[in-house]
Amino acid sequence: MSWIAKKWVDLVIVLILIAGAWLRVISYGDLRLSIANSETSSYVTGAQAPVWSWEIFAGKRLFTTNIIYKFASDAENCPVTAYSAPAAGAESVRANQPCFDKIALLQNILSVLGWSFLAWMMARWIKHPLLKIASVVIVLLFGFTPQIAEWDSILSPESLSLSIFAIVFAVLMELTFRASASETPFAGRTERALFITWLVIFLLWVFVRDVHLYAIPMLLAVATPLLFLRKFRQTKHIIAAIAI
Repeated sequence: MSWIAKKWVDLVIVLILIAGAWLRVISYGDLRLSIANSETSSYVTGAQAPVWSWEIFAGKRLFTTNIIYKFASDAENCPVTAYSAPAAGAESVRANQPCFDKIALLQNILSVLGWSFLAWMMARWIKHPLLKIASVVIVLLFGFTPQIAEWDSILSPESLSLSIFAIVFAVLMELTFRASASETPFAGRTERALFITWLVIFLLWVFVRDVHLYAIPMLLAVATPLLFLRKFRQTKHIIAAIAI
């Protein structure tokens, strides 16, 4: 009973996360349902570039999206059967499309995991029990609301952009609080592992859409002033992140 008295907040949060994820999964139909739009064909074409070629990084579409759309890079065996372009008067309902079902399923899984992970990490560094619980509820309500969740069925990179950013922000938040609370930032294995994990996921997010490239100068503007603080100046991790 004493253990429950100490951990009741964590138990409530876990139950909220499970309930939220379950409601999200059952509320929008089959997770494999998808619908194409006017730009989907360009992602299929971009995915035909060889892995690790210059074209897959610097073509019309970027690396992460190209890798995901390799599930549907065979135009003959992966026909588009559900297409929507409201501006042109063409609009249909979602369908379970060959090859694209894997992309839709991946987008939905990333969405559920990403927003749940962000909700958990957000609550970790809040001290007041009710505020911890409230933060989880608010994040899930935002991430699982129709205006966000319905992107997960659309065959374009918006869903990947939102979901991966939620993961990037969650890891960065954990890394930031740990580094700020430590006299020697990134000295422990956990902090180093978090740093590498964040950097890899951030780069994957950058290569989802070309507009994400604008996040790089913004990140540099935020990170560079840390070098004026002695404890951060002595570590190589900030300098490595800026250089990369």
